[in-house]
Amino acid sequence: MNRGECITWVVPPVRFQQSQLLSTNATNQEPMWLMGTTYALGDRVLRQATPSTGWMKGVPMLRVFESLVASNTADPTAEPAKWKDIGPANSVAMFTSRLAEQTMRDGDLNVVVSPGAVVTCCAFFGLVGDSITLTVRTAAGDVRSTETKPLIGRPGVTDWLTFFLAPYEQITQALFIPLTCLPGDKLEVTIAGPAVACSRMSYGQMVDLGWGPDYGATWAMDNYTSSDPDEFGYVDPITRDYAPRNNITFRVDKARINATLNTLIALRGTPCLLVGSRDPDYITALVNFGLVRDPSMPIPRATHADMSFEFKGFV
Repeated sequence: MNRGECITWVVPPVRFQQSQLLSTNATNQEPMWLMGTTYALGDRVLRQATPSTGWMKGVPMLRVFESLVASNTADPTAEPAKWKDIGPANSVAMFTSRLAEQTMRDGDLNVVVSPGAVVTCCAFFGLVGDSITLTVRTAAGDVRSTETKPLIGRPGVTDWLTFFLAPYEQITQALFIPLTCLPGDKLEVTIAGPAVACSRMSYGQMVDLGWGPDYGATWAMDNYTSSDPDEFGYVDPITRDYAPRNNITFRVDKARINATLNTLIALRGTPCLLVGSRDPDYITALVNFGLVRDPSMPIPRATHADMSFEFKGFV
């Protein structure tokens, strides 16, 4: 195994701005809010707004608002008592930090983004479709790279019996690494299929943390499904979302200790992408989007340190 196969990376994502989205064929069902128009109870509209919480705090983006009163003429951004912020518009939902929010389309989804920064890694979560293609194109229109990954597979095939019986499954994550996307270049995404979706497109520049992960890296799940029994002991489970969680341990050479610590200090409270392995068999287990928590670095020898942290994925 070469060095590129056994490195732990984090990818601080380029923070999405509406101006980065050059084009998309994802449509929004809701009309734009118009000043002077009267809206009924339950009407939904689109309005450019600035979230006050979360990773997108302070970033203007197109959002959906639902009227909470009849004969509503108020501005959704000015009178929150009369409008409920439902979430991002369908066209930009794939760029927020919440994986429960999806950009959806009947037919192929085509998105063109200009990150305006160096991008060496791009990851997708919550995918639905038959295949995904990522093309990096220069400002002059030349193709730097293009790659297509299937989104329908049979990961359960391990012998002749499963070869004949294992069902086809939806692959929900895709990792494109390494990329060469310079400021001014464009990322062109096509998700092909009769009905497609994407929860999260995360792109940025990889930061090498160290060698690993060591054997013993773990994947766990915070399951928010309700399964409490009633007073008679009967269980009526209510299926809800879950959040993946990792515990990662890796080795940091002496020359990189300061750089690794500075990276993790800078990322406190900042959502980022964890790439624990680029092996396709580990993409669900060791590629995650969320927060680094509780980093710890014992230094057992003068030549290296052993870094470990928990990585808490988002719902």
